[in-house]
Amino acid sequence: MKDNYEVLAKRSKKVIYKDGDTVVKEFDSDFSKADILNEALNQARIEETGLNVPKLLEVSKIDGKWAIRLEYIPGKTLKDLMDENPDKLDEYLELCSTRSRISSTARSLRRAMTRPPAMSCTPALTR
Repeated sequence: MKDNYEVLAKRSKKVIYKDGDTVVKEFDSDFSKADILNEALNQARIEETGLNVPKLLEVSKIDGKWAIRLEYIPGKTLKDLMDENPDKLDEYLELCSTRSRISSTARSLRRAMTRPPAMSCTPALTR
């Protein structure tokens, strides 16, 4: 990551920063490449739904670290909205809860799709 970019968020294994009209999510060098590529794939799939989400622009390496570059969409953060509209706190929390359930379901589906099919030990039924 370059020092002159605006850091938007820091997490334990990644930094998200604004670079002009794009956002870069840069992962630690020991972050799983498969997880990064899967995140990019999920972003691309969400784009195809027609929702107003940042477009995936590229997956690359920056200074030896994997990074995902997305379109920057200006707007308010969820924290901004919660601070400005405390009366809608329950609505915003429900939105986060729904998003979390969707993410959890998606993770379960991905795991199920990558496992080999269960083998049956019972004989097949024939007519």
